[in-house]
Amino acid sequence: MLSKLFNQFQCSTMMLPEHVEAISEHHQEKKKTEALYVPEVDQQQLEEWEWLLRNSFDSKSPIRVSYIAHDRRNTITGIVELINTNKKAITLKTKNGGKTISSNTIIGVIEG
Repeated sequence: MLSKLFNQFQCSTMMLPEHVEAISEHHQEKKKTEALYVPEVDQQQLEEWEWLLRNSFDSKSPIRVSYIAHDRRNTITGIVELINTNKKAITLKTKNGGKTISSNTIIGVIEG
């Protein structure tokens, strides 16, 4: 009796290759959208990031900024050279030159 029940469930787990491929593509697309998601940031977190950016600008200390660009997450280390409130962007001085980052793509700022 037990073997008959086991075989019944074993057969029901079979799937068509098209379905397996569709499920795989769905999972890959879901991972991609999760990776590109810019999370909502609360006021306290924004104030901390602003303090880190101002501190880097004033004391010329390096910071690491994580942001989304070209459909992927990026992290860059540098010293804040300019904070442009009109364009809502910051400019970092890095080893390879300057990099301007829009504030609406920033997902993290840490010392370092």
